[in-house]
Amino acid sequence: MKIAVNKSPGGFCVSAEVMGKIGLDTSQMGYLTNKDFNIVSSNEYAYRADKNLINAIQSSKNPNDDFSDIRIFDLDTDINFKILNFDGLEKVIKGEVLC
Repeated sequence: MKIAVNKSPGGFCVSAEVMGKIGLDTSQMGYLTNKDFNIVSSNEYAYRADKNLINAIQSSKNPNDDFSDIRIFDLDTDINFKILNFDGLEKVIKGEVLC
């Protein structure tokens, strides 16, 4: 399973190019939620593993906004994950029992 993570202070915000590729309004800021992908989950970052989002990020020349540094990480298998956010800089916790 691949997951999109922001590795820069400033927050996870995709470019207009990515927004267009996933079928969202390109005039809006690129802050995304599970709702944008019709995902119902207790994990607020579940959308970060959405295959359409991953493909859009990987196929874009510039997937980031001015303050993001979005990178794709491979978690090897479909496991539980949690993203910890510290002023936009993110860290992934994987394989934990999430409750």
